[in-house]
Amino acid sequence: MNRIFIVCTFFMSIFAVSAQTGVVTSGGNASGSGGSVSYSIGQVVYTTNPGTDGSVAQGVQQPYEISEVVAISDYALEWECSVFPNPANDFLIISQTHVDDCIFQLFDYNGQLVRQGKLNVGETNVPMRDLAPAMYFLRISNAAGELEKEFKIVKNQ
Repeated sequence: MNRIFIVCTFFMSIFAVSAQTGVVTSGGNASGSGGSVSYSIGQVVYTTNPGTDGSVAQGVQQPYEISEVVAISDYALEWECSVFPNPANDFLIISQTHVDDCIFQLFDYNGQLVRQGKLNVGETNVPMRDLAPAMYFLRISNAAGELEKEFKIVKNQ
């Protein structure tokens, strides 16, 4: 009886040791005009969470990226604009050094406009509390409607 208990304990400890291991045979990054993706090949276990707008596969790779998507302007070096905190919970602050009747527009992942307004001198607060946790795109445009900057924003809880 003791011998069976020891053998079972030994085999269970082997499974517990390898429970947090992810073995992949290959992987890499791919990018194109529509975006970029990081992938891994050879992962045995994963979960898929389907939704109305698509699905998410959870596994070994869990990327976290905050990046400025576009910066188009003749005076982009003179004009500074920052957005924080990112990820956002209750509000988002747009801080910029120059106001030329600029406006902001906040779009969801499907391209639907969820917020818009004029930028104030210095800082502008954008309420985020009532928005669903997701990825959003913040566009800053000048008075003529030309895109100045675009940011990728992550909304938590």
